[in-house]
Amino acid sequence: MQKIIYFDLDGTILNVWKRFWQVHTILAIKSNLKPIPFLKYRRLKRQGLDEYFYFKGIFSKEKYLRLKRNLLEESKFLALDSPHSQIVEVLENISKRKEIGILTHRHSRKNLLSQLKNCGIIDYFGQVINISPEKKDKVSYLKQRATIYLGDTLEDIRIAKKANVTAVSCGWGFAHPLILSKARPDYLVRYPKGLLKIIG
Repeated sequence: MQKIIYFDLDGTILNVWKRFWQVHTILAIKSNLKPIPFLKYRRLKRQGLDEYFYFKGIFSKEKYLRLKRNLLEESKFLALDSPHSQIVEVLENISKRKEIGILTHRHSRKNLLSQLKNCGIIDYFGQVINISPEKKDKVSYLKQRATIYLGDTLEDIRIAKKANVTAVSCGWGFAHPLILSKARPDYLVRYPKGLLKIIG
């Protein structure tokens, strides 16, 4: 079986800040709470904010995660996403030389594929694998199929290490590079074009 370079999607390839903030705002208003302003929200998330603590007295964690995930995957909110600056050029470059894929947590495969098509990036990927967020079994896929896993969170690094594949942290996504460095990835890249120095 040919080994593949897998990318996480949200935060790594796609700029998802508008979508996540809109969902935060909707849930806050629904809970009679004041939404966190956009720039502050982004800064706190980059610093590792566990957003549930904002809603802890309103929802159980299970209900909060269910509501949040359902909203995040609605087409009208997915339409707020766009590829990060430089990432399309990087994907085009790498896909000419290597087989690359997406491994991400999504319920709706239909909405996922539609989003990739609308963003103009679907043709770069030989494989698109979506896993239910509840299952959290990325490790088994990576063990069998991957050489490298690129992600933007501490969890992405832990998953790659557990699967014994090269962990590449992307510092332009959800977590700040200083946060990512604590998990000791094999590589920490601050800008998309830096990936070209790692993936030969």
